[in-house]
Amino acid sequence: MAVITEEGVKLRSLADTVLDNSTLWTQKTGDVDVAPSSAAGELIAIKSEADTRFEQDLAAAFVNNTVMADEINLDQYAERKGVYRRLNVPTVAVVSITGDNGTIILEGTSFTCSANDEIFTTQYQVTIAGGVAQVAVSSENYGVTCPAQTLELTSEIVGITTATNTVSGVIGYKTESDESLRERLQLVGTEQTHIKDGLYFALLLLNGVSFAKVIDNNTDAVMHGEIPARYFSAIVVGGNDSEVANTVYDFMQNGNPSFGEQSLIVSSKRGQKYPAYFTRATEQSVEIEITLTTDASFYDLSGEGFIINKVIEYTNSLKIGETLYKQKVEAICFIEGVTAVSLTLDGGALDIVPDYKTKLATNNTLVSIA
Repeated sequence: MAVITEEGVKLRSLADTVLDNSTLWTQKTGDVDVAPSSAAGELIAIKSEADTRFEQDLAAAFVNNTVMADEINLDQYAERKGVYRRLNVPTVAVVSITGDNGTIILEGTSFTCSANDEIFTTQYQVTIAGGVAQVAVSSENYGVTCPAQTLELTSEIVGITTATNTVSGVIGYKTESDESLRERLQLVGTEQTHIKDGLYFALLLLNGVSFAKVIDNNTDAVMHGEIPARYFSAIVVGGNDSEVANTVYDFMQNGNPSFGEQSLIVSSKRGQKYPAYFTRATEQSVEIEITLTTDASFYDLSGEGFIINKVIEYTNSLKIGETLYKQKVEAICFIEGVTAVSLTLDGGALDIVPDYKTKLATNNTLVSIA
């Protein structure tokens, strides 16, 4: 009969059911004539079809009431666990800006994507300091793309020299996919949702947050040269200041304060005021030059393009503070026809090690094959 495995429900085919029932008939009756044209064969065929339909109904009922369900059945299963499918999540990108110190870029400042004329607006206010600033922007529409280096100010702002996105935006959606919803469902009620891990997942659920990181310094020493002992630090890319601050506050325990470069005052349910600190992650561009040795099976045009795209995809998928290892990038380049690879990161670095609040980024302009 049907069985449940880690891969899901395994159903017998009609032919398998007929074979099983024929074997049982012979064992119980001693009758070996179970040909389809015989009386026994006809009875076996009728029973086998009924058995198969019954198992299919049981399997469907099981699947539709578990995380293996899809579409509306998955929604119903998730809602019983207090998890709801997310809707209208914008595409989020980070814009790097250069210009005059003190120039203010207001929340809601408009950028236009040259690839599709989609409008993106800044999620919070920033001020240029040291000649540069970075700010997260989110799309007005949902499910839209935002390729690297396609964003530009919709209207010129005095004091800004350049402004564009180093990497492609993280594409949002009108309706969350079944795959994403299943992934979130499997985190509910587990040890991963407790305390600071719970803060990580809660930050990622905020509208406009594309990346997040939480450092819990539960030691008696300073971490990363600045996070005090017994403090925790939330680092985010994107998201509304107030929503981020309130989420950080929700995970502040007695005697375990937050740390960061920005803060907002949050009111507790009893009306007490508390500062909630967090940090906006910064992007660091990485230049990668690749040298390939190939044989006759390597097709230059498609092969080189494929390698460049894979290297860009891998680099931009790194988490906040995650190291870019030269050896890992080289391994990505070994596709059919490539016999040897050498590369340089930023002109000769072995590995690129960002600080804990920096995310590495690259694009088609920064990645090349010599």
